[in-house]
Amino acid sequence: MIRGRSPAEVRAYDLFKFAVALLLALGVGGLWFFRQNDQPLPPSIVGSRSEALAGVPFILTGLGDPHGKVQVLVGGQPVGIAEVSATGSWSFPLTLNGPGQESIVVRTLKPDGSAGAASEALQLEVKAPPPPAPPLLITSPPVGSLVKPGRLDLEGSGTPGEELEVFIGAQSLGRTTINAEGRWRFTVTAKAGTPRYEVRRVGEPVGPSVSVRVAEQPVEKPLTNNAIPPKPRALCTGPFTVTAPQDGATVSRNFRLTGTGGPEGSEYTVFIDGRPRWYVRVNNRCAWGMTSDPGVGTFRYEFRKRGDPSGPVLAALTLTVPGAAQPPRQTYVVQENDILERIARRYGVSPKDLLAANPQIENPDQILPGTRLVIP
Repeated sequence: MIRGRSPAEVRAYDLFKFAVALLLALGVGGLWFFRQNDQPLPPSIVGSRSEALAGVPFILTGLGDPHGKVQVLVGGQPVGIAEVSATGSWSFPLTLNGPGQESIVVRTLKPDGSAGAASEALQLEVKAPPPPAPPLLITSPPVGSLVKPGRLDLEGSGTPGEELEVFIGAQSLGRTTINAEGRWRFTVTAKAGTPRYEVRRVGEPVGPSVSVRVAEQPVEKPLTNNAIPPKPRALCTGPFTVTAPQDGATVSRNFRLTGTGGPEGSEYTVFIDGRPRWYVRVNNRCAWGMTSDPGVGTFRYEFRKRGDPSGPVLAALTLTVPGAAQPPRQTYVVQENDILERIARRYGVSPKDLLAANPQIENPDQILPGTRLVIP
């Protein structure tokens, strides 16, 4: 008993000491309990993803212990570490190889670097990516080609079903759709100049383009005295060809060779058995012609661009001229600056007879040096 206090005060004081001791015991026990159970929750992967494309990156997300770290494992092999934010979320960019099945797990990394609790496994089916779409192309007309004014068909290829828009500069000319075979066509009206046409997928800012050269429209002069209008000039852009006779044909003496070429005014040297004989010129109808009498036998004709005797052979054919062999006749090889009258005077024949004996000469005023003339 405490001196000077009543029994009631003593009992109250003892009760107070008991309460304090009880509170201390509960506090220490609670602290021990929370220390024993204060373990971080295992990390988790969130989202409903069940498949991915091989080689295509995606973002893996989940939850974990705030301010901690999680390790990402694919097929049991670690592929990287993600930092957990203060809100307990994390993300990790991931690219999977494939195709096939992949199992993804994340686990907590303790401060000492050892592994902690792990998440449930996420099973993903990794699929091969779809094949790339075919590129959008313009296949016709060729870049820089010369075209006639008026109707012009633009053609190309691409992904079936795609809608395209055609532009000239910033002006839209219209739309077209790629068909099931992957082909498209759009008709424009070409005007003189060098227009550039651009084809875009609808909604895209740029696309392939092609520039062409549009020929000038010839100016028609008024007709007088019921004159017949001249035929328009052809655009001679085709290759050099021989249309007659055919290779391997049998021909008579003084036969005719004809063909086509371009551009207008182009000249081509004619070789017989490897030797230059004369030349031909393309006219304004994209055609050329010549008469030849090489004699009796089989002869090889070759045509090359004039001025390039060692250049590529543009056309060649072998022809046979039947008949009895003729007795050898006197010949003369034309030299530089030779003229028909001077050669005829040298051999005592008339220019008319010399020209008749050499029907291969188309223009008596232009004889190609190296041409072999028969002296009648």
